[in-house]
Amino acid sequence: MEKCDLKEYSNIRVAKDNKGYYETDGLVISRLFIDHYNVFPNVFTLCESYEIKKNRFKKSYFTLESTLEAFEKNNIKFSVRSVNCMDCNGNLSDRHYAIFLDDFPCIISVDETSRSYDRDGEYYTTYVYDVYYKTYDDNVKKVVNLIWKNSFHVEDIEISKQINFVTTTNGGYTLISKEIKLNNVDVQRNYNDDFEKVDKITNDFIDGDDSGLIIFNGEPGTGKSYYIKNLINTHNKQFVFVTQDIANQMACPEFINFLMTLEDSVLILEDCENIVSSRNQGNNSSAISNILNICDGILSDVLNIKIIVTFNTDLKNVDSALLRKGRLKYQYTFDKLSLEKTKALLKELYGDDYDVSDVKPMTLAEIYNLESNGSNSNSKKKIGFA
Repeated sequence: MEKCDLKEYSNIRVAKDNKGYYETDGLVISRLFIDHYNVFPNVFTLCESYEIKKNRFKKSYFTLESTLEAFEKNNIKFSVRSVNCMDCNGNLSDRHYAIFLDDFPCIISVDETSRSYDRDGEYYTTYVYDVYYKTYDDNVKKVVNLIWKNSFHVEDIEISKQINFVTTTNGGYTLISKEIKLNNVDVQRNYNDDFEKVDKITNDFIDGDDSGLIIFNGEPGTGKSYYIKNLINTHNKQFVFVTQDIANQMACPEFINFLMTLEDSVLILEDCENIVSSRNQGNNSSAISNILNICDGILSDVLNIKIIVTFNTDLKNVDSALLRKGRLKYQYTFDKLSLEKTKALLKELYGDDYDVSDVKPMTLAEIYNLESNGSNSNSKKKIGFA
C-alpha cells in the first residue's frame, strides 16, 4: 500500500460555530459524539511519556499516518476532520483531528500537542489520542491496540473500565471519566449464600431492556461498593456516578436534556440516605420524584436507564414510593459474613495459621483491612471505591 496522505483525509474542516464544536483548546469531541450518535461517550486517553519518546524518537515521526494506514489494512472504515489552531499573530499553534469510525460508535480525537527537539537534538511531534466510545467492546479494544502499535509502538494493552461522574459546566452538565481498578468478585466466597440469587437478578437487570431501580442497603463495609465495582468491570454498559448535589437537580430542564444523552446507562447513587429518606419525615429533596420518573414514568420508556441506589440507613426510613413493585426490581440488605464464611475467607487470605477460634462474623471491610484494624497481618488488600 502506498503511504497514506493526510491531506486526503483532512479535507473536511470543522469551524467554530454555534454548537461549540471548536473552542480555543481544540475540538469538543463529546459534543460531536452526542450529535452524531445521540449518546454521551466514555473516553480513554492514549499518550506518550517521555520515557517512551526518548527511546524511540531518533527521527521525525508523524504518527497519525501510521495509525490511519493500520485502520485501512484492518478494514476499519473512517473519515477524518481537522482543525488548525492559530495564535493571536495568525501563526499555526496546534492541529487537531477527529477520526470518525463508520461501523460503530467511536470518535478518536488526535491532538498534536508539541513539535520540539528531544535531548539528543532530534525533532519529533507528539500526539495525544482521546478515544470516545459508547461501550468498551471488542471493536474498541481493536482500535486502541492498533493505535498503540502503530503510533506509539507499544504492545497490546488492556483498558481499565471506567466510571463517569456527572459534573456541571457553563450552566449545563457533562461527564468526567475516571478509571477504576479491576475488581472481579468471587460472589460465593465474599458474600453470604443468599447473595447468589441477588447477583443473577442484578446482572440480568443490567443486561435487560427495562428501566427500573435496585436498592442495596446495609451497614458500611459490607461490600456494596465492592460489588458495584464488579458490575462495572463485567458489563459493557455506561455507568454514571451521580452525587447527592447533582441528584437534587435531576428535575431541572437542563438535566432532563442531559439525561437524553445517557440512554441505556446505569446511574449509581451511592450513600444517599438524605435523598431517599421518607418525605413524611420532612425530606424536601426532589430527587425521589426524579428517580420515580426515570424508573417508572414516560422517561423510563424513552431512556431505558437503570438506577442502583445504595445507603446505610434502615429500609424503614426509605420513602415508600421507591419500594413499589414494578419500579423496584430488587432490594437487598447487605450484612456481615456468616461465621462460617468469615473463618473461611480469613484462612484463604491469611493462611491456615491464622487463629480463627475467637472470630465473630465480620464485614468484608474488616476482613480485607486487618492491618489497619491493629492485626499483625501484612495484608494490604482493599475493597470498595476507596
